[in-house]
Amino acid sequence: MPRDPAKRPLDDRIRAQHMLDAARDVARLAAGRSRDQLGADMPFRRAMINAIQEIGEAAAKVSPIGRARIPAIP
Repeated sequence: MPRDPAKRPLDDRIRAQHMLDAARDVARLAAGRSRDQLGADMPFRRAMINAIQEIGEAAAKVSPIGRARIPAIP
């Protein structure tokens, strides 16, 4: 069954919030860490990959209307 287009802006706002939350997580995780630690610390690396993947997955689902409203979304 097709999704209700009237709900799309709400869905896009939720996705944008998820992307922002994940980006903030990345910033908090990376604060005070070095590039070398990313390679050496597997839990840190997996957490970073997971958060970045979450951003990409949410961005991929943003509607064309949402992309027009928020042009910074890749």
